[in-house]
Amino acid sequence: MKRRRIHQRLLVFVIFCCCAVMHHAFLLQRLSQQDPQSSLLWRQTPITATADQGNDTLIMNSFLTELQASIQQQTFSSITLYGPSKATLKKIADTEQTRGCLIRITGRLIQSKNSNKNGNKKTTRPSTQLQVTYKYHLATDIVKNWSLSSVSQSIQSLLLWTTFTSKSDSNNNSLLLDSSVVIPSEWGNPTPQQSQLGLHTATLETTTARYQLDLRSKTLSRHEISSTATTHTPQPHDRSKAVPVSSEAPMWQALGILNEQGKPRLNMASKYKQCQTFVQLLAQRIPFGSETPSEKPNKITVTDMGCGRGYLTFALHHYLSEQQQKHDNSFTVHSIGMDVRPKLVQEIQGIADRLGPPFDTLQFMTSTIEEYTSTLRTPDEDQGDDYQILMALHACDTATDDALFAGIQQEMDLLVVAPCCHRQIRPQLDAFHVQQKQQHALSDVWQYNIYRERHAESVTDTLRALLLEWAGYQVQVFEFVGGEHTSKNVMITAVRTAAARRRKKDDDELEQRIQSLAAFHGIHQHALAQHLGFALIPGKDVSKETAKKRSKYGFPQ
Repeated sequence: MKRRRIHQRLLVFVIFCCCAVMHHAFLLQRLSQQDPQSSLLWRQTPITATADQGNDTLIMNSFLTELQASIQQQTFSSITLYGPSKATLKKIADTEQTRGCLIRITGRLIQSKNSNKNGNKKTTRPSTQLQVTYKYHLATDIVKNWSLSSVSQSIQSLLLWTTFTSKSDSNNNSLLLDSSVVIPSEWGNPTPQQSQLGLHTATLETTTARYQLDLRSKTLSRHEISSTATTHTPQPHDRSKAVPVSSEAPMWQALGILNEQGKPRLNMASKYKQCQTFVQLLAQRIPFGSETPSEKPNKITVTDMGCGRGYLTFALHHYLSEQQQKHDNSFTVHSIGMDVRPKLVQEIQGIADRLGPPFDTLQFMTSTIEEYTSTLRTPDEDQGDDYQILMALHACDTATDDALFAGIQQEMDLLVVAPCCHRQIRPQLDAFHVQQKQQHALSDVWQYNIYRERHAESVTDTLRALLLEWAGYQVQVFEFVGGEHTSKNVMITAVRTAAARRRKKDDDELEQRIQSLAAFHGIHQHALAQHLGFALIPGKDVSKETAKKRSKYGFPQ
């Protein structure tokens, strides 16, 4: 009897399982026979509408239907949700009220790699996701990846959240606030306390049309896009950034910066970043002939004083050589790098020789700045069509001043320096602090060595910038690369413009400003001022040699 009851129960269980399977298959068949867009609506969480919200709900449903259809049919390009504009935020005087509110949410398809470990084997499987970037007012951006199956529901949550919250609908607010979708910034939840601070427009871009949902006017518009494309290929998550010098350039591997796969070698990522940033900054300041025909250079010459291993010299020379080809060889490129270490110079010259063109016009030499400067001849009119660039990055102490003076002396068009240590001004500042005791306005700041050191650096470079202006250059001082790459990240650029060439011979106002700055800090010596024959102390007699220098280079007398 017991065995018979067991058989009966097993039979009932089997019959039940068969019925469940058949019912599931029946539902799938019915679903597949429906219109694709109606099946998409069936997958969404339905929106319960009130009488006041009925039109909003119909518009949202239509927009979400098109969104899900574009993902399923692989025509999706991007989606953007817009919040308050800058003009709207400026009208609200209370910054704390607007800080952290969402101003834009953008989404694009990416191709990521999911890793699975099965025993000792590790496999990677590509996966398509929607990368969503949340942009806040006066707050840090946040990036999240959504699975494709959750895109429609998540966008729906965002639209309903901003609609109901801005209307202060307390009955639905708790149900609509999805913490995985409505992400707060570091300033807290981005709840729109006013209707003008909420998301108000959504734009869906596909390969065939553009859909724009406007929640303020409660309209949904569709604009056709004439394109032959039928699908949109997701971009890789780790796509390469646009850089001025390609990672395939031959010198990267020859110099040991990148490996065979085009990735930075150990401890070389910062150097690679520094090279790319440096070339990008200079590219914005060099005229390649696209401005006016009269300014087209016949020859671009680069002089790198204190080149070291020549990373930046190679990178800039390669970039300029590419520009030469793009401009139909309308100008030539020649680069010179100098350093005081013979073995290092021999090594990097060997790399340039092995690489061949375009590095055959790149030369390295063993020399000091003073020795090289003494061999240069006085500029003449024959060099009028040449564009000359001087580089001196991390030249120690007053070597930066020596390099700047060499560039001024040769009337070079672009001077680029990144100062290193500042040993000349610090002792003068220390002595002045002791002399002044507590009578100086900055005595409380200077009592701390670290602040005195930083102040000496700032004053040294400020005097350099002002003296360059006095010498007829347009000057900028800025941070050219992040502090995580190098602590010495201040760059000074000086451009000798046409207006500077027509500078006045008498600039007493700037001269007085420089002298006042030096006197306030007790500075009576500065290498670049000495080179230029500039008297930091007013009324000090100027030697005949100094007067001759000032007259030679057209400086104020």
